[in-house]
Amino acid sequence: QAFSSTRGVLEARRGTYQTIQLRFQRLTMNIDICTTVWWVPNQCLLRCAAAICQTTMKDIQNVVLGKYKNTFHSMMRKMLGIVFHVRHLTDKGNAKRLKWRSLSNKNAEQTTFEERLQDGTTRMTSVRDYFKKKYNIVLKCPLLPLVCTSNGDFPLEVCFSAVDERYKEILQGSETADLIRFSTAPANKRKEQIDRCMRLMAHHKNDTLKAHGLVLDPKMMKVKAKV
Repeated sequence: QAFSSTRGVLEARRGTYQTIQLRFQRLTMNIDICTTVWWVPNQCLLRCAAAICQTTMKDIQNVVLGKYKNTFHSMMRKMLGIVFHVRHLTDKGNAKRLKWRSLSNKNAEQTTFEERLQDGTTRMTSVRDYFKKKYNIVLKCPLLPLVCTSNGDFPLEVCFSAVDERYKEILQGSETADLIRFSTAPANKRKEQIDRCMRLMAHHKNDTLKAHGLVLDPKMMKVKAKV
């Protein structure tokens, strides 16, 4: 199960964790429900950045150059280390996973490089002009910083989040409230979720455990307690 947050670019997924511990003079298996936050896959990183800045893709360039001119780099630290892929290349190129290392201090107009032409000569060209001439892509936000990777720098709008990319920063504000609402469950509901996970894992039917003389009771342990 999943629950979206932060304008749909983050999602909380419910899963299970398990540990084996020595308790009550025997080996016991502790199974519980856990919730983890992930980046929604296949989202344009420009949209993710806009969500973090609490604006839209249409307005993000004006907002960044105005309200967040001096703080945009610090805000984007939430996205450092994210793995993504690009969509302006061939199908084979799209499969390549890149890692966001830092945010450039220059935008697509200011960043230039030496482009090799078909006749063997070279010329200096900007990232914005290169995408227009090479791929017929007109960048919507050419004044935003570029994403720096070990394979070069890319505009945010051609980068898309990869599958199963965990959000590693601390949640704040409404994000925390969204996670709490999704992860919190009354005791009886939580027991049902744990029982369901136990049946799915089916450790009590595992032939390898039986071959080693281990038997797991699928029912929850009963212990003395006080209210």
